[in-house]
Amino acid sequence: TPTNATLSRGHETGTVTIIDNDEQPQLSISDVTVNEGDGTASLIVSLTNPSSETITVNYSTVEGTATSADYTPITNNTLTFTPGQTQQTIQVAITDDNLSELTE
Repeated sequence: TPTNATLSRGHETGTVTIIDNDEQPQLSISDVTVNEGDGTASLIVSLTNPSSETITVNYSTVEGTATSADYTPITNNTLTFTPGQTQQTIQVAITDDNLSELTE
């Protein structure tokens, strides 16, 4: 028996709409400082919150203060976050050129 409710035998139907108010995940990438002889720079790519969907991100390195003589360039690579995953790592190989130069 219902409590604080009335049941009827009508053929009426009701619709419930659930609005997803979860924020879309945003990407961020860590800064890293390495010495030239350290071999690799590990960059952590993070999502602000997990997703129930697979998220794919295309990435490449570009020259700035460091040039392709200072690291092994990466072009047209893809990072994939599986559902629930919030961190991935990109490894960039650093070249030890033995030149005296400013911090790049």
